[in-house]
Amino acid sequence: MTTNQITRPRRVALPLGTLMAAVMFSAVSPSIGQAQQPLGVPFIGNNHLAFYSTERSKDGVGSSVTATFGGLYARQFGGESRLVRPSLMVRANARPLADTAGVLDFAATLAMTHQVAAIDGLSVSAAAGAGTLLWGDEATNDGRMGVTVPLTLGVGYDLHIGGATLAPFVAPSIVRYSLRTYENDARIATERGWDTQFTSGASLRFKEVVLSTSRIRGEKGSPHSSRWTFAAGMSF
Repeated sequence: MTTNQITRPRRVALPLGTLMAAVMFSAVSPSIGQAQQPLGVPFIGNNHLAFYSTERSKDGVGSSVTATFGGLYARQFGGESRLVRPSLMVRANARPLADTAGVLDFAATLAMTHQVAAIDGLSVSAAAGAGTLLWGDEATNDGRMGVTVPLTLGVGYDLHIGGATLAPFVAPSIVRYSLRTYENDARIATERGWDTQFTSGASLRFKEVVLSTSRIRGEKGSPHSSRWTFAAGMSF
């Protein structure tokens, strides 16, 4: 199950040349059904477009706030009369950590969302994704690449406040992962196994404008124990 187990937690990263050459998709929260927001990506029509702004991270010692560069696009399929709707979401994000260090993650997730007819405002999602999260530091010339395959369940509830809709959600995941550690462009260790990840947060929608935030804990391969993400966008 595990080979060449990584024995010491340390800040590791892929050299810049390896990062720029990589093509990746990573596990992310899935998208959701019409006017329902169980996982923070609400739809009004069939499309959702958002851009990341800032991120607050914790590493067990303290917290830091960094700017992020990236966005997500989600597409919903099927009409409003369907009780279960499929959706697809893709994401790209870059987070600089220092002058010579940073994190890259790209994502693709397929989700199925069901609106619970017996409870107005409640919806549930099941999703699967596959991908990679990488982070690198040219100063130390070492790195880590984490490939993940998550299975996610999400639950959300719509709260209508005037003309706005606030939707808190929770989304636990079981993740199959493979972590690779590099030094001077050479792989020195590989770790494989199963782990858990937990995402929670909320979205706020007013007409077509959407603001969202989520906290991700237990993200395998990440330099942080947890992180808050913030995004703004629109659904159409």
